[in-house]
Amino acid sequence: MRLGASFFGLIWLSATFAACGGDDGDGGGGNSGASCVPKSDACYVSGPTGPGASCLAKFDNTGSDVWQGRINQITVKRPDVLSSKFVHDAILDRGIFLNQPECFEQGEGTFSWLFEFNRTTGKMRTGGSLPVKDPKAGGCFLTMTTTALPVAPISVDVTFDPDGLGFTATDIDVVVPIFNTPDDTSNPILLPLHKVELKGAFSDDTHNCIGKHNGETLDPSLSCKGDFNDGQRPFTTGANLKGYIRVDEADKVFIDDIGATLCAYLAGITQWSGPNKDCASSDKWKAGERPNGDWCAATNAPFDANCKDAWILEGDFSASAFKINGDCP
Repeated sequence: MRLGASFFGLIWLSATFAACGGDDGDGGGGNSGASCVPKSDACYVSGPTGPGASCLAKFDNTGSDVWQGRINQITVKRPDVLSSKFVHDAILDRGIFLNQPECFEQGEGTFSWLFEFNRTTGKMRTGGSLPVKDPKAGGCFLTMTTTALPVAPISVDVTFDPDGLGFTATDIDVVVPIFNTPDDTSNPILLPLHKVELKGAFSDDTHNCIGKHNGETLDPSLSCKGDFNDGQRPFTTGANLKGYIRVDEADKVFIDDIGATLCAYLAGITQWSGPNKDCASSDKWKAGERPNGDWCAATNAPFDANCKDAWILEGDFSASAFKINGDCP
């Protein structure tokens, strides 16, 4: 699994990136005036006052017992090395945000994590998708065989609060593909997550939004992205996720632009990057040591003296209704 420019690209250029100026206040897409509320119909399923408008939904779940959606923002809290402003600006947001400057989203749509809640069966289906090129046309659940790990959607039990808005789904083992570019689907980055818990609530009974877009409070002079260091984000989150990635699997994820695996990056390149630029070829690994993960995979609990073979991944997310066209052809 190799992490290319669309995921961990330019990792060592964070200072340069932070110093660069942003886009002008109209997001480059024809929204005039000092406002971060999109005006284009392309940003909404049914106009700026229609269902799901508060989160820029591209589909309408109103009246259905099956609620389809796509995560539209993740804010990582742990591990610390992935929680920086640069990682979000240049990596996560770039992959998750759509390529819709008129909606103040200037991403690539290469990191699509989909979900489908079925209130009747009490099941949730979740998994990755191909890159999103036409947001209103939607996406599909991707199944593909790779040399590292299989990619496929998974169905799990989900519980709903009595109001039908709150939800909890647990024990999700999922491999999320992250593509290098919108046009390159041959060799995705694979993010293997274990025992993921998703917990949150829909914003209202249309089930179109988890969280909301902050267009009314965002600053056009900051390209309508908000000041990350002050906790401002394009979307207010409405749910959280928690899972872990194993040390051994992180060592299979090679980051081209820093010349090392995710294991070495998380554990500390100066100590853990061996001749093959991975943890396994380092002198410490060969001597029987292992990186100090902060989680134990066997118990799915914080590490102890006998088990520290994983890193926790924890963060908040928002999502909006998004058409899912079944399984990818």
